[in-house]
Amino acid sequence: MPRAPRSSATDTKKLRSGPLLEDLKADAEAGISKVPREKKGRHRGTGGPDEGMESVPSKITERILKAAQQQQLEEAEDGDAKTPEVEAGEVEVDEEGRVRIGAEVTEADEAAQAQFRSNEEEPKRLTLADIIEQKLREREAGSSGGGSKVQSAEDASEAINPQVVRVYSDIGKWLSTYKSGKIPKAFKIIPSLINWEEVLFITNPVEWTPAATREATKIFVSNLSPKQAQRYLNLVLLPAVREDIAVNKRLNFHYYEALKAATFKPAAWFKGIFLPLIICPTCTIREAVIVCSVLSKCSLPVLHSAAALVRLCQLSGYSWPGPTASIAIRTIINKKYSLPKRAVTAVVDHYKGFIPDEREMPVLWHQSLLAFVQRYKHELSQSEIQTLKAVMKAHPHKEITIEIRRELSAAEDTRTGKMLAGLPPAGGASNDPFPSLRQFTAPAAMDLS
Repeated sequence: MPRAPRSSATDTKKLRSGPLLEDLKADAEAGISKVPREKKGRHRGTGGPDEGMESVPSKITERILKAAQQQQLEEAEDGDAKTPEVEAGEVEVDEEGRVRIGAEVTEADEAAQAQFRSNEEEPKRLTLADIIEQKLREREAGSSGGGSKVQSAEDASEAINPQVVRVYSDIGKWLSTYKSGKIPKAFKIIPSLINWEEVLFITNPVEWTPAATREATKIFVSNLSPKQAQRYLNLVLLPAVREDIAVNKRLNFHYYEALKAATFKPAAWFKGIFLPLIICPTCTIREAVIVCSVLSKCSLPVLHSAAALVRLCQLSGYSWPGPTASIAIRTIINKKYSLPKRAVTAVVDHYKGFIPDEREMPVLWHQSLLAFVQRYKHELSQSEIQTLKAVMKAHPHKEITIEIRRELSAAEDTRTGKMLAGLPPAGGASNDPFPSLRQFTAPAAMDLS
């Protein structure tokens, strides 16, 4: 292969770069761009707000605008049609960080609740402190009563170390001023302890801030069993919520978030907060509306809600706790669950129990009956419809009863149409031992008439 020729000195000088200014001038004269061009397909969608609008035809754009205007008009009509009643689902927060319900509770609602409230004194509610003191007294009585050595040894082993008491006392003082931040690890391990109630009592939950109660509720509900979580909710969270509502007439937002976090264990929430509060004779309309708003906003299993509905419907007539139960029943009904037939029958029997009651029913009671008929009118049997008509005859309302009768008439018309078409009617057809006989006798009766 021949040797490459050696470049001369003049060629070497040409390869060397000259001054920067001269190179820039030469590049400009040659037409070289200073800024590199962007490659195609890069930085898509950065051409401004109008980029890509040319690809949409004008007819489709007009259809989209018309559909949006029609939707806005429908929403405006729905907003105007709402009546100024106590809505449990509407919750706002004021400047002080307290929950504000959609409509203020009127004096008439409170008077109606006081009318149906029993005159019997409510038994004293047990708090966590009362239960712990009772356990300590039983332990002291067992040790001083000449118990066996094995029992005294077990009591000694179950005694809390003074150092542990000092640590959790300091944690309790810290929780009394807590606003935000991380929770100590020593507090997070309380749910895993055997004597978690006694250790929790050392932290003095009564003095916790609302923010501390919210964080503690998240920890205990997520780590305790349903029965243990029920005890925590009933002994710690529920008294704090009721006291805050009684003092401030509104609920702190952190307590409200704690109630929502407690729904992580639905069984514990219904048995520890919802049912004890609604059934309580001293429950107020304000408390029922706030707690029911949590139920309306959170997603809970249908079986737990149906069981709570059946339990509330067992209280009718003179054992009825008042309009607070009607608020709770209406809240569950408005969630539009596919309730089992037993729950629907329990609601009908609930209103049937008020037929011999001579007292005047409040508006909230009539509203709950209207909500039930609107949601489940097609699930009612003919006998259940007649029962509800007897209820309306015993307790009429000048405005709401007319709406209820209209809904029941629509259900009867639908049932008649199905029977004429040879279809099984809804509500009770599954319990009919002779469905074919029902389909046969209905057209025959029409022919005879």
